[in-house]
Amino acid sequence: MWAVVGLGNPGIRYKWSRHNIGFWVIDTIAHACRIRLKKDRFVPAVTGKGEISGRDVLLIKPITYMNRSGVAIKGLNEFYGKLWEGVLVISDDIDLPWGKMRVRKQGSSGGHRGVESIIRELVTTNFPRVRMGIGRPENRRQDTVSHVLGKLSAGERKDLEMHCARALAAVEMILDDNIDGAMNRFN
Repeated sequence: MWAVVGLGNPGIRYKWSRHNIGFWVIDTIAHACRIRLKKDRFVPAVTGKGEISGRDVLLIKPITYMNRSGVAIKGLNEFYGKLWEGVLVISDDIDLPWGKMRVRKQGSSGGHRGVESIIRELVTTNFPRVRMGIGRPENRRQDTVSHVLGKLSAGERKDLEMHCARALAAVEMILDDNIDGAMNRFN
């Protein structure tokens, strides 16, 4: 089984923030693959079991806040026993323009605190990622934090469904043992 993790922040305050794009991708996958998501009774996460590209998956939305995402992943791994053959993480990336996506086989956190938390808790950088571009602030006076935690613009909201659908296609290719193909197609 694969763990497909979408990063974001819980709560109504952050629902439409750019930082929650990982949550939206998980919601898109769950809807497309008819996987029911629900709050886990034992670990701070929303989860759902199902199938993508013939692979058993556990969709995960940690609800520990971004900077502690790894705590939920490690908790699921420990509580339920080692469930997965791989972990795939979907996160926002401020260094990519809105609508762009980058697939990586492994690597550093790139400064993303949620990915950093997962690396710290799992003690490995050896897991694939789908990085979703959220772009930098248009107004150079706006600080990065307020941009990342800020609400989507009307134009971004309009493109969100298409952006998440492309991420679903990348996830399907990765789970189909074709990460190189996903990198060639989406990078």
